[in-house]
Amino acid sequence: GWSGAVSGVKKGEIIVSDSCVECDFDLTPIGRLPGQKPGQDEYIYKCNSDLANKVKAIDGFTHGNLGTGDFFLTDKVRRDHYKEIFNIKSFDMESGALAAACYLLGKIPFVSIRKISDSADDVATDEYTNSLSNDLTAFSDIVLKVLSNI
Repeated sequence: GWSGAVSGVKKGEIIVSDSCVECDFDLTPIGRLPGQKPGQDEYIYKCNSDLANKVKAIDGFTHGNLGTGDFFLTDKVRRDHYKEIFNIKSFDMESGALAAACYLLGKIPFVSIRKISDSADDVATDEYTNSLSNDLTAFSDIVLKVLSNI
């Protein structure tokens, strides 16, 4: 899917997850760490290394930690805050939740592959819309590369 750039990636690049975290989950007022959920020791979900290494080997793909929230990130201050706290390279609305579900269902192997669509700041909405309009084969091209490498 699409993802906003947070650090070290640019629009159009493809990033493979090393880990995923739900950045917007915040129980720090009651003593939890940012992103930490009650009853869960693990909340920064490490992606399956076998899957990730096969996908990372594809020419032109990069890798890093991904952040997730239940909103479209258009705030540079919040973006930079998440970068500092979680050391993420991109931010999307699905990867962390999917990683959490895979973890809770018995550590199902998981990796996320995202294409950077925007800069996760005040111009993100226009950049994202432009990416959707001008990159119609983005995901079919990515899926075909991934399947041929796995």
